[in-house]
Amino acid sequence: MAVFKFEDNDIFVNTLEANPETSFYIHSGTVSIDSIPSYMSGAVHSNILHVDRGHISLYEMNIDRLSGDENQITASIVAIGEQNLASNTTTVDNYGVDFYPDSSNPSAIRVNLSYNLSSSIYQFYYPATVINEVGQPSMVHPINQDLDSSAVSLNENGRVFHGFKNASPKESLAWSTGLGYDVPYSINGLLSKYSFRSPHFAMVTEGSLHQRDLRTVEACFLNIPSIFYGSKIKRNTVELNYYVSGSVIGTLKDRGGRGELIQTGPQDSEGSGSVAGLIFYQEGLIILTGSWALGTNNSISYVKNDGSSTGNTTNKWTHFASGLHQDLSSNAHIHSASYTVDYQGTTRIPTVTMLCKAPYTELNWSNNPTFVKNSGSYNGKFTWSSNTFKQIPSDTANITDTDLVDYEPQQVKETYISKVAIYDKEKNLIGVAKVANPVRKTPDRSYLFKLKLDL
Repeated sequence: MAVFKFEDNDIFVNTLEANPETSFYIHSGTVSIDSIPSYMSGAVHSNILHVDRGHISLYEMNIDRLSGDENQITASIVAIGEQNLASNTTTVDNYGVDFYPDSSNPSAIRVNLSYNLSSSIYQFYYPATVINEVGQPSMVHPINQDLDSSAVSLNENGRVFHGFKNASPKESLAWSTGLGYDVPYSINGLLSKYSFRSPHFAMVTEGSLHQRDLRTVEACFLNIPSIFYGSKIKRNTVELNYYVSGSVIGTLKDRGGRGELIQTGPQDSEGSGSVAGLIFYQEGLIILTGSWALGTNNSISYVKNDGSSTGNTTNKWTHFASGLHQDLSSNAHIHSASYTVDYQGTTRIPTVTMLCKAPYTELNWSNNPTFVKNSGSYNGKFTWSSNTFKQIPSDTANITDTDLVDYEPQQVKETYISKVAIYDKEKNLIGVAKVANPVRKTPDRSYLFKLKLDL
């Protein structure tokens, strides 16, 4: 077996950047991701991914497995138990759950770690509020919100929003609302981070800009998890479309790549050319504040995140993706509206490129039995004496190609390379690359095999 050592210029480490396209189509509370069917049936289960409609499985650990916790693969096993000193036994309970400590009620806060973990695009609607500049910040809850006429206490950080400890409202904690417990956060830090790109990244816009105060204005938040875009969303690729009865009533694009979502269509419509929202490329966050009317009023009953009515049927950007991941079967009018979110992500993949050389006059012997002429007169012949043993070389098969009949051409030592093996410095096999078709190797030919591995 011939073994060749890689030289300094034979191995290259690079980073491959790709921009995969992603598309969300939202209608009647459900979402279709890249036009892939939400449910796919298998041999055992009608939903082989075991995730809700409009979600993807993050790890796909329970493909086509039976339902029930006892049949599912779990992320970890955490047990609560008691030891009986008299019988020297231990009783364990609650496998497959993690508990977050709470001195008042230890069992009230817990996360179920059974797969499958899922992810999707999420929408949060915030109605307009009234500022009370005095006091501690009051949290604006995206789920249970009856704040249309309420005063909200704010500090210098502006509007404070609720997040979730867990990935999504669907993967919830055993909390009183069943929707997870809240983690306060503010968008003020994000706005400051991108303020150098555009004056629209201000909590309160001033001057000739569209006047709005993010602390109080009606807003729609779209949260896109990083699993759908990689390291960041590519600039100048974001497009949002708003449909009513199949006709486009509004289009937003991030022209200029500054993070401003500008209404580009329909042409000469109300709000055309105006900034209707902001996009944070690295965080996958979209804020829509455009509150002007789009198209005609079709009496669509837009809803909040708790399923209650917003009290407004006007088509506007703050109603974008209304009712996402909700049961809207009883809402007859909202089915007329649909929405799309399209963009390109940015993924960086480290790659290793290895150049394997097959030099001249090398690799022209094979251990394949067909390499030796079967009818050779010296096959298996040897000579020996009291202190020597010598095997007589066998004749190699002449497989040199010719178009002539009844003619044996001059023999050329040739082999066919079908695999390239990679070894570590201890001669341990760590990888094998196969060529699509065996490569003919003769002493007067040299080859360079290019192997690439994504890490």
